[in-house]
Amino acid sequence: MGEDAALSCLYRLTTGQVPPGELGTAPWPTVLSHIGGGSGTRGFDVASPRNIYWTRSWAARALAYVGRDDSAAWLRTALEDGHWRVRMTAAQALGRLRMGGAEADLLAVLGDPHPRVRAAAVTALGQIRSQALAGRLEELMEDESELVRERALVALRLLGNG
Repeated sequence: MGEDAALSCLYRLTTGQVPPGELGTAPWPTVLSHIGGGSGTRGFDVASPRNIYWTRSWAARALAYVGRDDSAAWLRTALEDGHWRVRMTAAQALGRLRMGGAEADLLAVLGDPHPRVRAAAVTALGQIRSQALAGRLEELMEDESELVRERALVALRLLGNG
C-alpha cells in the first residue's frame, strides 16, 4: 500500500467513513493491526458498537505520527466526533503537529463536557504557542477540572506567561 492509499485509509477511519461491516475486509485488518498496536487487536471486536470509536481514535493518533499538514482538516472534523476519546486524540494530534491555524477549532473544544478533551485542547494550544491565546489560557486556571487547570499552567509556561 502506498503512502497516499495509507493516508486515505487513515482519513476515512478518523472521520468514521468506514462502516463497521467493512472492518473485516481488506485493507482494514492490516491497517488496524498497524495503528492499533499489532497484536492488540486480536480478540478485540473493533466493529462492535461498544468499541467502534477505537478505530477513529487510533487513526487520529496515527495521523499525528505521519506528520503531514494536510491531516489538519481531518483532525478538525474529528474534534466534533461523538466519542470523547476521539475528540481528545484529535486535539492531541493537532498539538503534536503544532498545527497553526487550528486555534479556533481547539478554542471551541475548550467548552467540551469531558475534562480530558478540554485538557488535550489546552495542551495542544500550548504546543502551538500562539501568544494571542494567553488570555484564554489564563481563564482556564478557573476550570472545574484540576487536570485542565494543570495543563493550562503548563501551556502558559510554554508561552512564557506562567
